[in-house]
Amino acid sequence: MYYVRRVNIGKTPQLDELAHECGLLYTQTLVFFWRTVRHKGIWLKAKYLMQLFTSKKLHALTADACVQAFFANVLWACRACNTVPTHENCLITSDRATN
Repeated sequence: MYYVRRVNIGKTPQLDELAHECGLLYTQTLVFFWRTVRHKGIWLKAKYLMQLFTSKKLHALTADACVQAFFANVLWACRACNTVPTHENCLITSDRATN
């Protein structure tokens, strides 16, 4: 079931396809972000990944929201560790993100 604005809109093949596309975009962002951190030591900003990752099936704002959701989760995890989100002191490791 998908809930939009607290309204049950049921389950349709189109919604499943869009949800799958959001998941692919989220995973693509996750893998690219942590590979960059691991190999280059660069902590990327969300705005650059929003420009880099787009989808032909999703609206531009929806694709941006998928990327922003990843960064919201990274910031949440860093706050849970009581750290400022930078490459050097965030306790999130790239091993957890890519496995």
